[in-house]
Amino acid sequence: MGVYGPLIAGVNLVLLISSTVLIYLGSVLIHFYLLPNLYFVTSNFSAVPNLMLAVGVMGLMAGLVGITVWATASRGGLIVHSVLVAFIFIVQLASIFTTFELRSELNNEILGKIPETDIMSDYFTYQSSQDSWDNVQRTYSCCGLNGQNNGYWTWKQARGRQVNNRANNGVKVIDVNSVPDSCCVNEIEGCGKNINDKSTENACKDIFTHGCLYILQGRMKRDIMPVLLAYLGCGVILAILQIVAIVLSAAYSAALARRARREEERYAAVKQGPVESKYHFTDPKATAPYPTLPGSHNGSLRSKKSFYEDDISLQKTEYMQRSSLHIEPSDEKGTVI
Repeated sequence: MGVYGPLIAGVNLVLLISSTVLIYLGSVLIHFYLLPNLYFVTSNFSAVPNLMLAVGVMGLMAGLVGITVWATASRGGLIVHSVLVAFIFIVQLASIFTTFELRSELNNEILGKIPETDIMSDYFTYQSSQDSWDNVQRTYSCCGLNGQNNGYWTWKQARGRQVNNRANNGVKVIDVNSVPDSCCVNEIEGCGKNINDKSTENACKDIFTHGCLYILQGRMKRDIMPVLLAYLGCGVILAILQIVAIVLSAAYSAALARRARREEERYAAVKQGPVESKYHFTDPKATAPYPTLPGSHNGSLRSKKSFYEDDISLQKTEYMQRSSLHIEPSDEKGTVI
């Protein structure tokens, strides 16, 4: 209807495109950069990509609903669309906040401030932590935590903790002078045994020697920080667009309600039929138990004529009476009236 339909279609088309981009971006941060695996550093590493993915999926649904509503002009669909976009707006704000917080933490070099003992303790205690850290070492071609060319020494320093946690079921335990197999250049079972007995020059031929946090700091500055900055700007624009979508849906719903109300009033007027004037004296339904008199109608004492017609006839009668009293001049003498 009017301008609302095309505007809603355009806004929802933009939502569909932006939601697709967010789904792709969130998937890349989760599956390629493995940010959720760094949850032990800060929970924002897991929250940011997952919130991006949530906004993308819900935005895709809202866009499809909006296009359908535009095609069908359904008031109920517009209400559902407004509620869904309002919920997406709240999640979008949370995503912007966590992204800003994560970027601030990366600017403060949070990766270099985490205690190594906590990571090693979780690795030898929980199977999920061990799997996550192994995926990080495989993906980023690193071994251990901090350090350039000697990051793998972290596993030797943690030998006391792995001994204390040998009783945990399902958690793989490595020897004192060994590193996890996920550190190996060519990963096969047992490839990380007795690596600490070798010199660094010889060890680098078999395993990755840089610490993972050292690699991650460079990768975050090069790849993740620009992505987070771009998302902050686009996220604010997308939030404004969501507000516009809510307003348009509400306005379109109100316009449809007004149109439905006018159609009901028009239908009621047609069904009721023509309405006689209450102030005219020629109402054919105005009858009375009186005999039909000259100038009356259907036994009514009311005249067929209106006030205006009666006034004109009265003026004519008065004029005729006056003209009958006029005496024209005559040449006859002695004429007396």
